[in-house]
Amino acid sequence: MEKPATPEELARAKQLKNELLTALEPADQQLFKLLIEGYTLPEISSRLDLSYSNAAVRLHRLRSLLRKYMQDKDL
Repeated sequence: MEKPATPEELARAKQLKNELLTALEPADQQLFKLLIEGYTLPEISSRLDLSYSNAAVRLHRLRSLLRKYMQDKDL
């Protein structure tokens, strides 16, 4: 069982999220916010008025960007 995050860990996660959001283009910011709020791919495509496949491609690219960001930060 995973232990709960400490206040310091929560603060760091919030800081990282904000840093990443400011580094993203506005369209990717929307996508990221919906992703972390727990929306599904069909919901995201509908909310952003994208085709399912276009939303999937954009999510894939965003996840790749997130992976690289976290690797660069040694997370």
